[in-house]
Amino acid sequence: TLAERFRPNANVWFRLPSVDGYDGGVQTSDAWAATFAALTDGPFRPDAPARSQVRLPLDPVRYADLAVRWLVLDTALHPATEAAPGWGDPIASDGSLALFENPAWAGVAWLDDDAEPGSVDRRTALADLRTGRADPEHLELHFAAPEAGRVVVSEQWDRGWAATVDGTPVAVVPAGPLYLGVDVGPGDHVVALRYRTARLGQGLLAAALGGVAALWLAAGSPRPRRRR
Repeated sequence: TLAERFRPNANVWFRLPSVDGYDGGVQTSDAWAATFAALTDGPFRPDAPARSQVRLPLDPVRYADLAVRWLVLDTALHPATEAAPGWGDPIASDGSLALFENPAWAGVAWLDDDAEPGSVDRRTALADLRTGRADPEHLELHFAAPEAGRVVVSEQWDRGWAATVDGTPVAVVPAGPLYLGVDVGPGDHVVALRYRTARLGQGLLAAALGGVAALWLAAGSPRPRRRR
C-alpha cells in the first residue's frame, strides 16, 4: 500500500531521494542545514527528522528550490487546505495519507535564469531531458538547452565534482541554495558528472605504501630457529 511504501527508510528501498534524513543515517552538510533551517520555526536540529520541524503551510516554490517533487501528508493531522495550499489535489491516497506532486518542480536539472531566488520564473525547463546513473558517483544528462546559460543539477555541490560537456572538461560551480551548476551553450548537450572524494588519491597511495612497508618488514624479520 502507499502507507507501507512511504514508511521510514522507504527512500532506500525505492531509491527515492528524501529531505528527511532516512537514508541509513543522518548525513547532512552545513549548507543543507542552513538552507533547511529557513523552512522551520527554529531552532533547527539537523540530527532530527526534517518532517517534524517544517513550518506550515508548505510553499511549493521554496520546496522546488530543494528539488522536492513529492509530498506525503497525513491529512488527519494536517488538512491539505491548511498545510499544502497550492499543491493541487492528491494524486494518490491511502486512508489519511495523501500523495501530492509539487506543481513547481522543474526536474532534476534546469536552466537557471537571473531572477531572484525563490521565484519559479528563474527555472527554464530543458527539452528532452534524460538522465542515467551507473553508480552514485556518476551522473549523465542528455538535453536540449533553449539558450545559453547555467544548468543547475539537484546534487549538492562539493569540490569533488568534475564535469564534461560533450566530452570537454568544464568548471563545476555552486548554484542555487545547495546545488551544482555547469555552463552550456544553446542546443543539444551531454553533461557527464563524476564525483571523487577529496584526497582519495592520497589516501589510497598512503594505504598502498603502508601495505608495502608491512610486507617488507615481515619479509625482513628474522625467523626463529627450529630446535632439533
